[in-house]
Amino acid sequence: DNGPGDDGNKPGDGDNKPGDGGEEDGKPADSKILVDTEATQVKIDTKGLDLNKIAAALGIDLSGTNARLVVQQNRQVDAGAEKLLKERMVKASQKFLKMYDISMWLHMEGKEAIEITEDFGSLTISLAAGREYAGKLVTVYQLHEDGEVIIYKDLKVDENGMVTITVTKLSSFAIALQEGAGGSNAGQNAITSARTGDTFHAGLWTALVLAAGAALLVLAECKKKYEKK
Repeated sequence: DNGPGDDGNKPGDGDNKPGDGGEEDGKPADSKILVDTEATQVKIDTKGLDLNKIAAALGIDLSGTNARLVVQQNRQVDAGAEKLLKERMVKASQKFLKMYDISMWLHMEGKEAIEITEDFGSLTISLAAGREYAGKLVTVYQLHEDGEVIIYKDLKVDENGMVTITVTKLSSFAIALQEGAGGSNAGQNAITSARTGDTFHAGLWTALVLAAGAALLVLAECKKKYEKK
């Protein structure tokens, strides 16, 4: 919902200019890829970005163009997404910490910017949970635009208060503190979970509930007809 031109979410509106802070050392040697984030909150390693994959997914040819790809932290987060993810945290007995929205836009001269949410390779994203949570275990919830919730469990917050995940989709991200969880049992499982994640398809569950309800109604009608006979 946040496109170029929306208040607070224009590419380039962040505190960092392209090439400052947010890009870190992970930026490919390609001036076509720019990162616009507030470095104390979001850091992005773009080594995994695949321009050829993006071009193929869109059915366009980027060679010989002055196209540029902007990965940005949006200043505004979606209220609906925040509400949904907070509800998931409450059910899991977790404490909400922070929420971020990250998007990617392809800019080509003379054309409207195109938002890229998937089929771009991968990005490694570090999100600020807070220095006070250093050594603690957290869960990162990612709500994709298609309703899918991806969960990255048992992630250890580093000494700078950051938590890092590798993603293949972009959208809203929320960090939750795993209540009562310290850093002593964080290990290989945290890394594996962060790479793979668990998925929850909201649309699929809704369809299953509706199907179950319809089946019950059919059974009830059949029972009534049988009793009348």
